[in-house]
Amino acid sequence: MFFGIVLIILGALMLLEEMGIIYWSFWSYIWPIIIIAFGVRMIIGDKKRIT
Repeated sequence: MFFGIVLIILGALMLLEEMGIIYWSFWSYIWPIIIIAFGVRMIIGDKKRIT
């Protein structure tokens, strides 16, 4: 479910950028956030399995 929400948000942001509604380089800001989010998800997932 988490991955699906991320894909929807990324798709919407890419569409807004393509339409000229937002004016920033999408990938230069988003890819670090994606990496951080996956790292947090992995840590939280590991803690749930341990306890």
